[in-house]
Amino acid sequence: MRKEGEKQQLVALAEVGMLDVDAFAHEYQRRPASVVTYMVRLGLLDKDHVQR
Repeated sequence: MRKEGEKQQLVALAEVGMLDVDAFAHEYQRRPASVVTYMVRLGLLDKDHVQR
């Protein structure tokens, strides 16, 4: 994730429970797995509960 606006959007959507990882990844041209990994790094997801 490179842009601050992208990070803010990800955090905002995750906090209200409205994040569609696939749609977000498509919009920002990221792989869904990269979005999930970044969410773990930001503390938005517990890495022990991520299904791969």
